[in-house]
Amino acid sequence: MKTLLTIGILLVGLGLWAQTNTASIPGATTNASAASAAGIAVMIVYDGSGSMADPVPGIDSKPTPKFFIANKAVNSIIRQLLAYSQGKHVEVQAGLVDFVGGKIQRPIPLLALTPETAKRFVAWTRDFRQPEGGTPLGAAILAAQKQLATSQCLHQHILVITDGMSNAGPPPEKVLKKLRNGDHPVPVYFVAFDVAADLFKPVKEEGAMVVSASDETQLNTEINAILGQKILLEAE
Repeated sequence: MKTLLTIGILLVGLGLWAQTNTASIPGATTNASAASAAGIAVMIVYDGSGSMADPVPGIDSKPTPKFFIANKAVNSIIRQLLAYSQGKHVEVQAGLVDFVGGKIQRPIPLLALTPETAKRFVAWTRDFRQPEGGTPLGAAILAAQKQLATSQCLHQHILVITDGMSNAGPPPEKVLKKLRNGDHPVPVYFVAFDVAADLFKPVKEEGAMVVSASDETQLNTEINAILGQKILLEAE
């Protein structure tokens, strides 16, 4: 009886040791790290330049500031990513980089999406009301890529919502060329809002996907297509 008790204690001890030291064994992963590695990371680049205050037709066809429509689109993106994460039981990370007054800002760093963290995007879109300045798209994409570099997620993407071509900082096509030739290329999607997609030919030639939208309905349609046919489909 004493011998059986000793063996039982030894087995329990070995089990606890294995759980504690799995992460230190080469090639071993925890459930959390495996979920992260199979997950999706999306950085949104949001154009906060002055022209985003100009009106375009909203859902009700009434003139609506572009930034107001873009804010709603950001919330829609986050809702869809969160729903995918919860439905598929896979980690989804999201963050947002914007520029206002020509200055790059990182109001929401890349973080794991949960019902609680999703509220940060809702709060940001509620408070953002003063677009101004130029359009440093290249610098904003670089800032987004640096955030993605901190993620262990296998699938990484940059989604740009902009109403104009870059007019400050490094040209986005040069930034994209650098990213494309790097060790970990990241797909980049441009939604040209109220601007001709042809203006983005240089970034398209560097591998970016470019779509255009002239109003709120088209913006929602194009963003939903990128999410459903590219970003989320890739992780299936």
